Amino acid sequence: MSATVKYCIWDVGQVVRRFSLQPLDKLMRNLSELPEQYAESGGVLKFDYKPVMKGEESFEKCCRRLADFCGVNWNDGLTKQIDQALHDGNGAFFEETKQVMAALKKKKIANCMLSNALPNLVDTGNVFGLVEDIHVFCSFDLGLLKPDPKIYETVRERLKCRFEEMIFVDDKPQNVVAAANLGIKGIVFKSETIIAEVEALAGSLDLLEGNEYFNRRIKRGESL
Repeated sequence: MSATVKYCIWDVGQVVRRFSLQPLDKLMRNLSELPEQYAESGGVLKFDYKPVMKGEESFEKCCRRLADFCGVNWNDGLTKQIDQALHDGNGAFFEETKQVMAALKKKKIANCMLSNALPNLVDTGNVFGLVEDIHVFCSFDLGLLKPDPKIYETVRERLKCRFEEMIFVDDKPQNVVAAANLGIKGIVFKSETIIAEVEALAGSLDLLEGNEYFNRRIKRGESL
């Protein structure tokens, strides 16, 4: 008999809400004094964010490295501009994720978050109160990054549960595989299938009947 699920742990970017580096790319590309260097380096998409996400450097130091990487002259207001561009990259919440979170909460299964996060974006994950007063695990606090197995072990220890009592949802397959290797129930996030996949692991959430994606499949005679 499988273990009862007690926690569903969600990644944030591209799982709880959409996120894009396009506003930051636009900012740094426009400010770059070395556009050829910017293009050759890959700009903000290829920049190494790991030190700040792991808590090894401050956000301001990260911004200074980013400016140098992109060929942008440093000024005292640049940290604020970068912070705003990163916040502008936050898009809409996934409606399906909100629905699943709300249904899990009714079933007394706690929603948690585990993110390889930039510290300045820690205020962007809450889904209309669904995750308040519960555990939010950030890489910069833990000093670890997914998919390091130690980050999942640390989360399990702090939740005081077994791996088998956890569901982990992430958009990156390598992060899900690392969690699953420890015995965690893993799901690679897709908005059109997340309801059914969580239901398969946590039990009925009474959400499929009203889900447009699954209604279309039923009309086509496809099995769920």
